[in-house]
Amino acid sequence: MMTVSRFTRALGWYSVVLGATELLASKPLAEALGVPDHTHRIRMFGARELAHAALVFTQPTAGVWSRVLGDVMDLASLGAALKPENPARARVAAALGLVTATTVADTMCALSLTGGGAQNSVSTQIAVSDASQRAHPLLRLAPAALLIVVGAALYAMRGSSAPLPQNVAQRRARAAAPGIEVERAITITRPVAEVYAFWRDFENLARFMSHLESVHVEGGGRSHWVAKGPAGSRVEWDALLIEEEPERRLAWRSVDSSQIMNEGSVDFASAPADRGTEVRVRLTYHPPAGNLGAAFARLFGEEPSQQVDEDLRHLKRLLETGDEPTNEGQPSGRKSPITRALARMYDNRRTA
Repeated sequence: MMTVSRFTRALGWYSVVLGATELLASKPLAEALGVPDHTHRIRMFGARELAHAALVFTQPTAGVWSRVLGDVMDLASLGAALKPENPARARVAAALGLVTATTVADTMCALSLTGGGAQNSVSTQIAVSDASQRAHPLLRLAPAALLIVVGAALYAMRGSSAPLPQNVAQRRARAAAPGIEVERAITITRPVAEVYAFWRDFENLARFMSHLESVHVEGGGRSHWVAKGPAGSRVEWDALLIEEEPERRLAWRSVDSSQIMNEGSVDFASAPADRGTEVRVRLTYHPPAGNLGAAFARLFGEEPSQQVDEDLRHLKRLLETGDEPTNEGQPSGRKSPITRALARMYDNRRTA
């Protein structure tokens, strides 16, 4: 017959098994749940489970209540991982169901222990008569219910060693690949509100970014970009607006599976002595072929730092003088060295 003390001991051993698994297999678990960067957190949860077990075997009531608190933490962490962009959200949902069932069982056991005034060790409780230790009728069903839920969760989480979905593999490749980081700034003698509003309308970007053909705003912070690549190639990607502080900051990143993986931000601040607006651009660009792709791009003048420098000068002239950049007479889409040098002299004189 299932008694409170026996079920309490079973929960203690459950904590031992779960804690050891989380400590020893934290990386596979994190990958299976689509959160490979949370390996350290899973290890911490494993250590916590072993602490629960030690407390359950010595102070059952306090130990089981500590498990309830741990369950709440697990539910919060899994809920945060249940995001639309997580390709393993089905596994996360299965784990969430398992933890929910465990939380119910832990809570029922804790209430039974508290109601019975049991504060002694499990070994002492076993000596108490079954009549005074009988579990609530629902608690008697808990072992079978937990076995069913565990089985269902393991079935739903099967295939953790299967190939990763394409977008996950690409995201990890992007993280592992060396990125090219660019940071540039320029001062434009126009008010912050005007410069911010112009940039915030992303379709304006193609007016001063020479490598862009078009930007189409699709709504919901999403936009579609078409750009000229090296040697006359053409690339497209979708981007998401991930941060917006009116008249202060914009940040974006390309969506997974994009041909060109990039992310960046632009900050707007009042220049000293009321000289206009300081625009600071930060860009991280992951070449499609790693460093080799970056070297190839430089040969054709399409390397990001060159682009950002030139684009900011275009923006400055456009907003200060209304002079739109043009590729007329330049089939390559690039200025001649002489024209570029003259443009730099103009910009340096304007910002001196």
